[in-house]
Amino acid sequence: MINSQRVFIDCIKKKVFDFYSPFISGNIILYGASTYGKMLYGLFGEFGWKDYIISYCDGNEKLDGTFVNNVPVKKLDTLINEYPGATYIIASNHIEAIQKRLNENGLKSVYSSGLVRFLERQYADIIYNAPDDNIIYCWKWLEWFEKRGRENAFNQIMSELEELFDDERSKQILQERIAFFLTGDTSHIENTPIDSPAYFCEGIYQISEDEVLMDCGAFTGDTLLDFTRRTKLSYKKVLSFEPDPMNYSITLSTINKHKWKDIILINAAVGEENGYSFFDASGTDGSRLCPAGDAKVKVVKLDDYFGERPTLIKMDVEGAEMAALKGAEEIITKLKPKLAICLDHKCFDFLDIPKYIHQLVPEYKLKVRHHTDVLYDTVLYAYIE
Repeated sequence: MINSQRVFIDCIKKKVFDFYSPFISGNIILYGASTYGKMLYGLFGEFGWKDYIISYCDGNEKLDGTFVNNVPVKKLDTLINEYPGATYIIASNHIEAIQKRLNENGLKSVYSSGLVRFLERQYADIIYNAPDDNIIYCWKWLEWFEKRGRENAFNQIMSELEELFDDERSKQILQERIAFFLTGDTSHIENTPIDSPAYFCEGIYQISEDEVLMDCGAFTGDTLLDFTRRTKLSYKKVLSFEPDPMNYSITLSTINKHKWKDIILINAAVGEENGYSFFDASGTDGSRLCPAGDAKVKVVKLDDYFGERPTLIKMDVEGAEMAALKGAEEIITKLKPKLAICLDHKCFDFLDIPKYIHQLVPEYKLKVRHHTDVLYDTVLYAYIE
């Protein structure tokens, strides 16, 4: 394990310890008996807290009566009767549904959020999922930066970025993230200013009544919701692209529910060339083009939609941003639309994507803003003043 990875693991353990230690007393039940629950059990063991954990609880009834880490898995109804004063720690990504069920039964629940939850998920993936080159986990970032040479990397990268950005806010955000990637120390990313909402925050570009939005990576329609609120339904047109079948269905329902007009939803990924590609169709915000994916989806290049004359292109496509930009080169160079491009999916996107866009349109003004209290959702904005 390289040094920055060791520092990162230590930071995760400290954050998790500091968050949960006030709640460790009496009987503890981990709600979630899969990867997340196993990970927390392992960490709690390192902290000397194993004896407090009396059971797992899980929504999968097939697990009832089994054991995980030599700890019994029981149904909620059974646990309510056996341990009426227990504290339930939610060790699952299905927080809202579990919390609702616990609240309905008057049970005390604890769950992490923000940076702590992000770090927990990173740790679970490190321990159990052996992340590969295509996944956005910090573990791989740290490894890539270590190989690049930590001593010279910071100054080298920052000097390249200095030439592209002239506002201090952008430089600060990038500097903090690079410092984390080079050291593994999470303190570098804990105080970054957060702008909201993503893609339409104040102080970047203006949104007009004639906007033609290309929404690449519709997910469940969250960007559409922010866009319609920001425009107060005064826009020209939206082309929204979403390859994941489940997310596509949810977005379509969202459009119909709100009765939005002039929005065309396209069941396809965006890329450099037209064709088909394997896809990890997980029905989550992490669904992505992936050689080992379990589905095959249509891929389109945006330049084929040149006639729509987009004025704003948003991309959050889980690592396919650079390929999608290359498939939109004619639109970008000739129409010069406003751009909002996620930079947080591949190790060097935050450097390569701004350089590529600057090369295409040198007169673009470039800014970076961050939109969550974790590492995700760092967005590059490009526009003509």
